[in-house]
Amino acid sequence: MRIGQNKSEGAAFASNETASEDSVTHRSSNRIISKGLAQGMALLGLGGGLGLLSFFSEIASPPMRDLLASTISAGSAWALTAFVVSILFAKWMRCVSSAIASLVVATVTYYFLIVASGTRSGGYALPREGEPAARLGLLAQLESMATGILLWIGLSIVAGLAVGSLGYVVGSKKEKFAAVAAGLTVGILAGPAVYPLTPLAFYGVAAQGATSIAGGLIILLASFIVPTLALAAKRRNPRWTYFAASICLAFAAALGVWHLVEQVRITL
Repeated sequence: MRIGQNKSEGAAFASNETASEDSVTHRSSNRIISKGLAQGMALLGLGGGLGLLSFFSEIASPPMRDLLASTISAGSAWALTAFVVSILFAKWMRCVSSAIASLVVATVTYYFLIVASGTRSGGYALPREGEPAARLGLLAQLESMATGILLWIGLSIVAGLAVGSLGYVVGSKKEKFAAVAAGLTVGILAGPAVYPLTPLAFYGVAAQGATSIAGGLIILLASFIVPTLALAAKRRNPRWTYFAASICLAFAAALGVWHLVEQVRITL
């Protein structure tokens, strides 16, 4: 009789243990799904929002148009968006693919709004002057913009690969490497934005207006604040010395490269 009771108690214990494991597995699955949904929404929201604001920079009136053009339409803002998305993930492939996806979403959103609204950005002329773009049809619009779309998607892949890798290192590698990656992110992103504020910009380059200067300052702050907060949030003991040294080196290199780019652009 006692043996039967022990068997019954053992079966009940095993059943409770299995139910408990199933409950834990179910909760874990729900957390994974919820996290994945949040990451996906962040990717789409940031990418789509960037494309939307870039579109507004085409149709807004001065001085708002100039301010948006010097901030949202700047390459630094796009790269910063990709960096923010990448640090939401832990594995390298997901960091890189999400960074690329956010930029592709922004590009597609921007061009879709251009087509849907009948607005043309700089460099795209209507086949017949004054004819609303909407009358040309979606296919004709996309065909005329195909070169620009493919170019920016290609650049999105390259930039997403680079910035996504930096985001991965900030969150997943050793403290020193994380600090260096965050510092490189600050220097690389801030360099092009701050270039108009430096004496280099006045050597063979026209002086910048107040709106461009304000835009440069906004990008400078964002480029410094976001990677700094990411490093502080991801690491228990951030190596701030490595972080500061990397900022200085990357910043100086970015300014020099950007100066050469501007000289070539002006020459051409």
